[in-house]
Amino acid sequence: MDEDLQAKIYEEVSGLKDLFLRRLLDDKVKVAAINQLKENNEALLKQLDDRSTFSMVKEILLVCDRIDAIEEVDDLTASVEEELLEILARRDFRQIPPAEFFDPLCHNAVGTVEETPEYPEKSIVRVVRNGYFYRDRVFRSADVIVAIKGKDSDQLV
Repeated sequence: MDEDLQAKIYEEVSGLKDLFLRRLLDDKVKVAAINQLKENNEALLKQLDDRSTFSMVKEILLVCDRIDAIEEVDDLTASVEEELLEILARRDFRQIPPAEFFDPLCHNAVGTVEETPEYPEKSIVRVVRNGYFYRDRVFRSADVIVAIKGKDSDQLV
């Protein structure tokens, strides 16, 4: 009877050990799934935060566009625009620097004029609306007037 009892106890202990290992493995799978859910949730929250930030920045840029459209800007208005651009710069938004030639990655041609000696083909004649980078990518292309060759100067590049 001792051997039967030992065999029964051994079977029970083996069964408990198997159950423990299965539950431990199950717990590891659950922890990994929870960690994956946390990572996904953080990524979604960041996307949501970026969307609301981008929306607000677009509205701020509309104010800057209105200021840029004024022919003679007074000192107060200029300082307000400067401060708005500084706030945006602290959040990694910066103005696309002036360029001599059209770059389709940074510029949007909204009009064309015939080339001249002063403005050769594909040179930027005028910036209609400033463009902006967010970190290392284009957030908003600059709207520009571009010089082109020939008489079809009303066609866009």
